Amino acid sequence: MNNEVIHNFCESRLKHDHPPEIFNAYTSFFITLTPLLLGLPTQNYFYKTSICLILNGFASFFYHYQLTFFGKQADEITMILSAYYFCEGLLYHIYQKKPINLKYNLIFNQLYCVLFIILNTEIYFDFLFPYVFCVYILYLLLNIFKVSKIHNTSIIPNLGISLFGAIFWNISEFYCNNITQYGHILWHLLFPLGFYRIMLDFDKIEYSEENDMLNEIL
Repeated sequence: MNNEVIHNFCESRLKHDHPPEIFNAYTSFFITLTPLLLGLPTQNYFYKTSICLILNGFASFFYHYQLTFFGKQADEITMILSAYYFCEGLLYHIYQKKPINLKYNLIFNQLYCVLFIILNTEIYFDFLFPYVFCVYILYLLLNIFKVSKIHNTSIIPNLGISLFGAIFWNISEFYCNNITQYGHILWHLLFPLGFYRIMLDFDKIEYSEENDMLNEIL
């Protein structure tokens, strides 16, 4: 067993906690391929989110293949930064005409991200990552719903894709066996895909609004 890491996933637990997690490692590249195949957004913070996802695929591969603390940090910190930049882009859109609200939400987002990373660097708090990340995702979802309400944009189908990914991950972790171990693969494929499609839809709105403003000026 690798003494550096507390949390091993279902695939390696079935092998008595011995790496590598072959299926989990190679399917991590789904995360990298999602932005590359669907296209990169134009809005600044959304673009940074896509770069973090591209990096996360490689980091996740390393983590699942080696199951080291270094790999864990690479994987999870790129996940945290992806959520941070996505939230940042949404906040600028939601509160562009409410500078005070924007200020406080940006402060919250930045503090949460920094404190999350600090907490994550302590191996004894390894077990807390899914719970703290879940809170971040809930905050992200709140802001996604706000933007969708502003523009009356449908997000439910894509949220459903991500939800299925999260459900399969939970099944693989809490009901681990030779069949459910493949739930982690579906997490890699579905969870980022749904959120990324939503981000691209919002990016098109941002791009359209910027063009409208330029046309008015011209």
